[in-house]
Amino acid sequence: MSVRCLECGTILIQEAIARPEGLQQTVDNLDRRMDAGYGGLAGFVVGIVSWLALSQDESEVNGWLLVSVVTGALLGRFIAWRRRNKL
Repeated sequence: MSVRCLECGTILIQEAIARPEGLQQTVDNLDRRMDAGYGGLAGFVVGIVSWLALSQDESEVNGWLLVSVVTGALLGRFIAWRRRNKL
């Protein structure tokens, strides 16, 4: 419902129109993918730093980074899910 001026009839406050379902679904999908990417990047950085600080064994670096990136991506997806489903 819009609010109009009593004297001149111009619209003062216009009602917000909700996003169509298809557009909202696309926006949510893009948010999930971006948050997973950011989480994966953060996991990669944390994995490199923690590998350098704790291990420095070159045979372990691939597994170390894989676990860090996957964990970061999953945390990013979880954050996107929480942001979408908050009350």
